[in-house]
Amino acid sequence: MMTNTLQRLGNYRLLHRLGTGGFAEVYLGEHVYLKTHAAIKVLRTQLSSQDIQQFIKEAQIIALLNHPHILRVLDFGVDDTIPFLVMDYAPHGTLREVCPRGHRMPLPTILSYVKQVASALQYAHANNVIHRDVKPENMLLGRNNEVMLSDFGIAVAAHRTSSLKTLDTAGTPHYMAPEHIRGKPRPASDQYALGLVVYEWLCGTRPFHGDILQVMYQQANTAPPPLRKTVPTLSPDIEQVVLQALAKDPHQRFVSIEAFAKALEDAHQRSLRENMQRCMYRGHVSSVTALAWSSDGTHIATADYHEQMHIWKSMTGVPCSVDSHADIPGPVGGIAWSPDGMYLAFGNRSAAAVIRSLVTGEERVLDDLCGNVDVMAWSPNGSRLASGSVGKVYGDTQVYIVQIWDTLTEESIFTHYLYLPLVKGRSWFSLAKGGFVSMRWLPDNTGMTFVNLDKTVETWDTTTQKRLFAQDAHSHRAAACAVALSPDGKSLASLMADQTVEVSEAISGHILCTYRGHQGLVHVVAWSPDSKYIASSSTDAAVHVWDAKTGQHVYTYQGHTSRVNVLAWSPDGRHVASASSDRTVHTWQVQGL
Repeated sequence: MMTNTLQRLGNYRLLHRLGTGGFAEVYLGEHVYLKTHAAIKVLRTQLSSQDIQQFIKEAQIIALLNHPHILRVLDFGVDDTIPFLVMDYAPHGTLREVCPRGHRMPLPTILSYVKQVASALQYAHANNVIHRDVKPENMLLGRNNEVMLSDFGIAVAAHRTSSLKTLDTAGTPHYMAPEHIRGKPRPASDQYALGLVVYEWLCGTRPFHGDILQVMYQQANTAPPPLRKTVPTLSPDIEQVVLQALAKDPHQRFVSIEAFAKALEDAHQRSLRENMQRCMYRGHVSSVTALAWSSDGTHIATADYHEQMHIWKSMTGVPCSVDSHADIPGPVGGIAWSPDGMYLAFGNRSAAAVIRSLVTGEERVLDDLCGNVDVMAWSPNGSRLASGSVGKVYGDTQVYIVQIWDTLTEESIFTHYLYLPLVKGRSWFSLAKGGFVSMRWLPDNTGMTFVNLDKTVETWDTTTQKRLFAQDAHSHRAAACAVALSPDGKSLASLMADQTVEVSEAISGHILCTYRGHQGLVHVVAWSPDSKYIASSSTDAAVHVWDAKTGQHVYTYQGHTSRVNVLAWSPDGRHVASASSDRTVHTWQVQGL
């Protein structure tokens, strides 16, 4: 637009072009008398006399906006039917230049920028002005690197004049809310646009791609791709805040744009607190299949599919020892730490088990195992060790063997066979630890209670090998995919085929609650030591913590990027360890207890 005939507008000499927008060009101007610099925005159109009056009216409204993060309009005018505005000059360019497309911005920087932009937009909304064109190109950096939101209401003024209805708006659809596309913008439309900007800054790309019509269709009809798919380390809380701001229905967004900014900051602060209370162990090279806490909660033993056994500090992730081979072939299926913390017992899925001294490193192999070890459990005083092993399949029946050894003599003192119905689509390898049969030692160190998939309960004296109690399965109840008996032996958590977890009284079968919070098949559960809470995980890799009596959700942990294989509570009940196919183990404090 700047030609030999257009070197001056009003009292400003146009020096050079600073940039080009959808409906205007911006020039650096110098006041012909004061020699001060300003940004001159020249609309790419000529106005009729009627349009000039409308433009002046709108420009007056914009000029009254006085906020530290809004680029001030100093003057406006129409020079020979060419409308222009004189604004403060922001010397450090736009946030598009600071963060070009394809680049990510650090979260603390994003929060700072969002707070400033939201403050400006909240002020404008309170004065009945909608921006309608929130995007990085309209966010400038002032002399002290403060954010200055530009084009405030200019798009509104332009599009309200009849001769400007067909102005080029290329690029704008990438930041337009669905209701804006339908011609009904509102303050929540600016929130949506800012949410899109934050989305782009977080992952380096806008959520929707294609030509203008394709992008507009996606804005109105397609959910944005999950941020954590591109940025797995992003806090789930932060992702949820951004996705709420991007809700298609404006009523489902935050009540105000300032509320959006505050929610984003709060989510960040929560993630910082959780990171301080979370530890991640990354030492494994394959899927982690087993874990156990030490009795004092200071260490964790974990094993993976490639036979590696690791011992590390539970709160720092610092490794203490790594054994490349556990001296038994095959992936470890179960680990148990002795009550005195002196020994580790572990078994694998090739019918072998070992007791290892953590003091001397000496290992004792337990003979006569009858199947692939699924779980191991020490008696309260450490004098006996129980193993649950998966045996052969006969038709539609799975054999499961419970064996008990005297830990001093290594003598097998008890063997019990259970014949379990197979559940379609489930195999012994895919079940949670203790999934076929859940067993609990009684305080006397000789009695043990078993519960199997059809929810039959048995208690045995392992010294006399006599059955003390038996409760047949409740015939009207569906068989479970996996079961877990509470530490106090009173309640049973059953993983059902309908993606729920059913909690019932172990003896009577009376259902206490049914948890329905998961979106996929639940495959692992763990009871808190006090039997009050349950941690569970499904195919979506999220871990839910909930009240075992009421089924009320307490907390969701989403730190893993792949299926969670094992869950275990710390002895004090304050933390949960989660082992995953993503080759990591996380320990995290449960919020809300």
